[in-house]
Amino acid sequence: VYGARALAAAVAAGLGGASVDDSVAAALAQLPADTEIRRNAEHAVALARVAVADRPGQPGNAFALVPSLEHEIVDHIYSYGIAAAETVPVALAVTVAGAGRIAEAVPAAACLSRVADSAPALAGALTGALGGVGELPDSWRTACRVLSGCALPRLAGTDLVELAAQLSRTDLPLPTHTTPEGIR
Repeated sequence: VYGARALAAAVAAGLGGASVDDSVAAALAQLPADTEIRRNAEHAVALARVAVADRPGQPGNAFALVPSLEHEIVDHIYSYGIAAAETVPVALAVTVAGAGRIAEAVPAAACLSRVADSAPALAGALTGALGGVGELPDSWRTACRVLSGCALPRLAGTDLVELAAQLSRTDLPLPTHTTPEGIR
């Protein structure tokens, strides 16, 4: 739950126009002290800042960070790739090292095999919020725009850009009050 809250806070900050550092600070603020995810996130972000300081203003800092994340954040003894205590810190770190650029952060996160099923998606969500659709490389947009239907054949041919436009035009009622039991 902490990881979800942290990423949601970072993405919300990014969508609101916050900088990379402010978005990451919003994420860290959601992580309780003395938790593994907080320790890992702080350490991963510190590693990212060192990578940037070693090569200021140069592209490729997120990739330069991969070996450090591999050895200091990703757990190779007890492995479960969906562990938020690893994936969230990796996503925050590659976002910092890549200066919020989706084309740098996402591929770097994918280089970490133990978290490659989730860290790239988290990094993509955050960097996408920071940079907007215009930062997405055209080749990625083209390759991912239309669903092939491999998991749900009935969705074959669905254009995600058109679907997003349709959803953005749909007025949804906002809940007036949410409790643990549900919306009231």
